[in-house]
Amino acid sequence: MTELNCRLATSADLAAFCQFYQDICAHQKEDQFGADWHWGIYPAEKDIKEAIDQKRAVIGLKDGKIASAGILTVGNDPLYSKFT
Repeated sequence: MTELNCRLATSADLAAFCQFYQDICAHQKEDQFGADWHWGIYPAEKDIKEAIDQKRAVIGLKDGKIASAGILTVGNDPLYSKFT
């Protein structure tokens, strides 16, 4: 079994990171429990690039491909304020 290797994303990962999130957004219609994301609104390439530049974007690589990704935030994200 191949390990998942996690690290900070770099600018070289931007295109693959964006494609990973685009694939998730496209797959949502098949998953009743998925996030209600809309590519270009949230998430958007500019936000991913900003997170990479600020060293807040992480990826998990399996066999050289992104298998997991996330953006770290500090404090409470206003987008989630209605959930307590």
